[in-house]
Amino acid sequence: MRSIRFALAVLAVWLVAYAANAQTPVGSIPLISIEFESSRSQLVAGEGLGVVAKITNVSNSPVYIRETSLALTLPLELEGSRASVQGYSAYFPTEVHQSLLPNQSYQEYFKNVIALQPGDTYSAFWTNTFSSSDDSGLLYVLRQVTSQMQFLFFYPGKYSITITAKYWTDPSLPNTKYRTVTKSVSLPVAAPLFVILFGAALGGLISYLIFPQTKRTTIKATNKLLQVTGALVGVSGAMLLSVIVTIMLARISETQFLISVTVNDFWGAIVIGFAANYGGSALLETILKSKAARTAGRQGSKGTDGGDSATQGKN
Repeated sequence: MRSIRFALAVLAVWLVAYAANAQTPVGSIPLISIEFESSRSQLVAGEGLGVVAKITNVSNSPVYIRETSLALTLPLELEGSRASVQGYSAYFPTEVHQSLLPNQSYQEYFKNVIALQPGDTYSAFWTNTFSSSDDSGLLYVLRQVTSQMQFLFFYPGKYSITITAKYWTDPSLPNTKYRTVTKSVSLPVAAPLFVILFGAALGGLISYLIFPQTKRTTIKATNKLLQVTGALVGVSGAMLLSVIVTIMLARISETQFLISVTVNDFWGAIVIGFAANYGGSALLETILKSKAARTAGRQGSKGTDGGDSATQGKN
């Protein structure tokens, strides 16, 4: 009786193992693994990004990968308001790349192929910029501002970046006999800095127009030119004050206020700019005094520690 039970148990284990192998064909196991990360931990929309991926051959045979067959895809939210989803070809740093000629196609530039031996690891790179590297001076600044303004209503948060790879075990790289693997990572993306500053300035302007007490700069004159000049000075001062306060609130991580202020997007910047201009210079003085008090407290604690050490040395 015991032998029959033992035989049945062995049979059940064999059936389970057979079913597991039948559900997971050998061909479905990826021959390569992909791990990638961005050039910085906090990405910013509209400023471009850099990505590096480490590709490892985890099989027992050589694997062949082409640059155009290793693509990086960004979500539509990171491509800009007028762009579309596309795949960016990888750049193999060890291979020679000729200058892209006017009549040369994109596939001809990224045509290199690498062979990964079993256990080998290779790093591929991607760069995505929103302005031409040939720009300089004012033109470069204008292009940077234009690229960031495409993300005026961008909602900050985590977005998924995906790398899709086609690879071959045949060095001839046949069109139909290839394998694929995909890797996705969610990374935090912040709103562009210029969008935040623009929202703060707009909030300061709204506050200046709504509340008469915020109009601190007035020029009483019968000359219309002086009146217009005075109005422009007042508007500029209100917007500049809101921008300065917003920057300081965003940079100071430890405040002594009742609430913690974080400026993340365009709408939040408008609210902060509105409140900053309404509070005026008093809010700015409060921020500066709190920062000075924290600095003095740190210096005092260091001095006390130094005095104690000196006393112990004398004893």
